[in-house]
Amino acid sequence: MVNAQNLYVEEYNGISSMYRDGLIGSYDAKRQVYIYKVCIPAITHAAAVSDAVNDYKNLKNPVGTGQAKLLKVTSVSGKNNAVTAKLSKKVTADQIFGLKAASSKLWDTKIEKGKTAEFPVYIRDAKTGHKYYAIATATEGKNTLSIKLRSQKLKKGSYKLQGMVYHAEEGGISYYSFTGDWTNQGNTTFKVK
Repeated sequence: MVNAQNLYVEEYNGISSMYRDGLIGSYDAKRQVYIYKVCIPAITHAAAVSDAVNDYKNLKNPVGTGQAKLLKVTSVSGKNNAVTAKLSKKVTADQIFGLKAASSKLWDTKIEKGKTAEFPVYIRDAKTGHKYYAIATATEGKNTLSIKLRSQKLKKGSYKLQGMVYHAEEGGISYYSFTGDWTNQGNTTFKVK
């Protein structure tokens, strides 16, 4: 069903804007109501699924600060280019889906099933403020996140697991945004010896 998100984008661009979400409306003056008819069932279905996925991405993102399904970090440790974050609970299937939805791109054709999800994060040097780009992997049923820096290694010092970079669209423009700031949890600072 997540593939409908992509179907919607592709098909919507190929139809008249009068159809909107696959619906065509008319006004019934006698009853003083608008009546909408499904003229393109695939688009109507795709639009509904796309909206649901976007709501999950934006409102239930499990690394988003303050969300009900927040991944709560209890401690972080790191060495060289590897960082491990311990979580208060085991990662659920819903959280895996949320992570995949939040890190998906507009041009992704589908979100694959699976028990793992990869998503980009930042690790910030507490002294210099320098941000290291890294990829975190969450696994369903485990209470840890495995995080690996792409090309750099951590030197001696203090660091913070900064948060998640996620994909977003606005006005037809694709971009990466920053959310899921874990720093307010107070458990994300760690030292590299």
